[in-house]
Amino acid sequence: MCRMVVYAGERGPVAPVMYGGEHSLHDQSFRPKEMMNGSLNADGYAVAWYHEGQPVRVADDRPIWQNGDLEQMLGTVQSTMAVAGVRNASPGMPYGLAEVAPMILDRWTFILNGYVRDFRPRFMREFRRDLPDPLYGVIRGTSDTETLFLMAMVEVERGLSLSAALASVARTAIAAVNREGLDAQLNMALTDGESAAVTRAGSLDRSNSLYVAEASPLFAHGTLVASEPLDENTTWQAVGHDRVVELIPGKELTIRDLSTF
Repeated sequence: MCRMVVYAGERGPVAPVMYGGEHSLHDQSFRPKEMMNGSLNADGYAVAWYHEGQPVRVADDRPIWQNGDLEQMLGTVQSTMAVAGVRNASPGMPYGLAEVAPMILDRWTFILNGYVRDFRPRFMREFRRDLPDPLYGVIRGTSDTETLFLMAMVEVERGLSLSAALASVARTAIAAVNREGLDAQLNMALTDGESAAVTRAGSLDRSNSLYVAEASPLFAHGTLVASEPLDENTTWQAVGHDRVVELIPGKELTIRDLSTF
């Protein structure tokens, strides 16, 4: 089912996004507490941050615990925006580096914590049908994550905000799975390095967990959004179902109903 962390705030070290707290994202790769499906996130990991306005990504399709150098490397990096994830591939989804999120394209970074049930045999062609040639031409894999990312890019190019773009993609995916009697979990994050939007959404009454924290000891001057609380020294706020979290460094956190977009 995957786990993710998003940071937005003052410039700070990237390492705590993956390794910070007694229940770090790294630890959630083998010891998650709130995953709805599965018990391990061993199918890859990735971390993305921004350098001079452009995203930089480090990713692998192996379990994160096999990389003993990652924490030291991330300790040399600072950014105002970072996204990290550990992957548990959904049934029917392929393995490989092209399927690991967060993914980057131009100045954009995207991650999905969830799935579209039976995506490849039932929805891949439908969801990709309206992608313009330039976006269709950058497809590297066959995952629901990459496709939802490109669908969000279409909405952004139409002039929608990050939040509105994710809300539109969520509604499209939910309508499609409902027609087929299937389901989707759609906790998604999208950022351009200057602002970010994170959804907690899905076709079922119960959706993947999502929390926000401001002024955490891990990042004293920023906001964290995470699948699970990273520590016990921070007041973590649970995000309600069908909500959009909006993050702009230096501005107040907002959480809005997905239906308002």
